[in-house]
Amino acid sequence: MKTKKKKLKIALGLTIGLFAIGGGALYAYYLDLIAYPVGIHKPLGHQIDFVNQNFDSESEFIFRQPTGTEIIIPANALEYEEGSTVKGNATLKFREYHTAHDIFLSGIPMQFGENREKMFSSGGMFELRAEKDGKKLKLKKGERIGVKLANYTTSGKEDFEIFELENDKTWGKGSDFELIENEQRKITLEKAKNSPPPPSNPNGDSTDFIFSFTADKLFKHLQAWKKTEWKLIDYKGEIPVDQALRIDWDDLKIKQLSEKKFELNLTVKKYKRNGEEITYKSKIIAEPLLSGKKLELALKDYEKGLKKYSETIAKINQEAERAAKQAALLSSFDIMQFGIYNCDKLINSDQILATVQMEFDFEKELNPLINRVNAYLILEEDNGVITYNSSDWDKLPILKSTCSMAFVLPDGNVAFVESTTYKTFQNSYSKRYFKVKTKRMKYNDFLDFIKPKQKRLELETRQA
Repeated sequence: MKTKKKKLKIALGLTIGLFAIGGGALYAYYLDLIAYPVGIHKPLGHQIDFVNQNFDSESEFIFRQPTGTEIIIPANALEYEEGSTVKGNATLKFREYHTAHDIFLSGIPMQFGENREKMFSSGGMFELRAEKDGKKLKLKKGERIGVKLANYTTSGKEDFEIFELENDKTWGKGSDFELIENEQRKITLEKAKNSPPPPSNPNGDSTDFIFSFTADKLFKHLQAWKKTEWKLIDYKGEIPVDQALRIDWDDLKIKQLSEKKFELNLTVKKYKRNGEEITYKSKIIAEPLLSGKKLELALKDYEKGLKKYSETIAKINQEAERAAKQAALLSSFDIMQFGIYNCDKLINSDQILATVQMEFDFEKELNPLINRVNAYLILEEDNGVITYNSSDWDKLPILKSTCSMAFVLPDGNVAFVESTTYKTFQNSYSKRYFKVKTKRMKYNDFLDFIKPKQKRLELETRQA
């Protein structure tokens, strides 16, 4: 009943306001108001900026992003619109979208089909263009650009396909792709795990196991080591190391392994009451600690080595942090022209709990149909945006996943419904009718508000 009253109210308002125009013109105007425009329509007139990178068009160009995305453009593959080959430097323009809020700002449509009944869930989307001296460039016939697109989805390849937004208006037919591991990320993280050990402190520290031994007359060959302290590096023996270094050994042999490392082989014989002999052997890998002038020189070398080590570890950790932000998986495929491409799957109908009618508080202040106010359902988990004009607010879907809503008002404000409020709709969708109170922000404030949710990385490039 409420739906009929709402639509009647809109129709009456249009009839009274435009009666003089005539029935045919009025109906045409009404059809225009309820129609969904084709193509890209940025709701706030703002979106992610392009990353612009100059490159030599006559050489193969490998373009990489901190997300893990990689674009490979073959040498001599570009031409002008009229067909002549591009020479010298050109500019690549690139941006990618990995969150629902990125997609919302882009205005790129995420619905298709005759009645817009098919809805996309994105596993990564990007826009790629090229130009030279302000002129648009295209890819030569027969050439292909290699793409490895960051894929942050947790569901793997599943039902995803690659779609092209043909002529920047409608989505074409889906095509297959290969889901591969991000090898560069894997190598970098493994390198961080197996980072080199720090230089050895010749003076030892509180965490080191320091020991010495006393050589009696039977071990004259050990007199040279009489006042030497040793730092334990490794131990293998039949008894614990702390016990092993407290007993009197029957034999001790020292073997130099490297400039600083020595192997100490110790043997002791014990006898049981019945006279049975038991032999215990232990092997200690140790480093002699220095003193005097040798220690002073060694400490200087140690300080230099420690500084270099700290710099190396900082670089390794920086690379590891950067690699950790990359997608572990990449969607690999080729494209034959510049444009907008999306790795998508369809949202199944079983993800819709119900369709309901909603009435929003700002409708008391303005007519949303005449002011062309759309409802943007932002699918935060499924990476999608579904758009509805006010003539369809009596059949808004309640989805199972986390969602929020936004409305761009003509007074410079954005009315929005947070995901916590949307969850109350999910918990009581059987009501089928909701009066909704929204929050409001100025356009720029709303852009700042959703930035944390975008979780975008600062983009950087490098040419291989």
